[in-house]
Amino acid sequence: MKRRAMPGNLSKWRHNLGRNFKKIAWGTEMQIPSLNWVRRVIAATIVAAAVTVGTAFPTAAEFYTTRVLLDLEPDDQRVYVLGMIDMYEFAREDFAADPDDWLIPCMNGTTGTEVTAFFIDWLLIDPASWRFHPAKLFIEAMEEFCN
Repeated sequence: MKRRAMPGNLSKWRHNLGRNFKKIAWGTEMQIPSLNWVRRVIAATIVAAAVTVGTAFPTAAEFYTTRVLLDLEPDDQRVYVLGMIDMYEFAREDFAADPDDWLIPCMNGTTGTEVTAFFIDWLLIDPASWRFHPAKLFIEAMEEFCN
């Protein structure tokens, strides 16, 4: 099957479109008022989305403070405490095994509700300790819980 040559005017049109596409699309040489408006709207949308997302969630290095933990609903407090227990067990069992670990054997046979109730009561007794992170305080509270 033979390829037919393109008509001259179509080939010229295609060549001009390809050459000028960048100029038209990005407005590098041709200033198109509607294109500038579209660019401004897109830029404003991106900035608005970044500001909204940036203020809606804590940054990667932020954690709940003890005060935030105490202000949570009881079910959310329980989930947070269970998360700390899971994190501790994962750390001890998977990559930092400690044969003298006392916390994991102590947690066997207890419920998340019991541990959460003890931890929250322990925190409420000593408001001066609230300046520390809950995960650090959790280990101290569990020392009392287990002994």
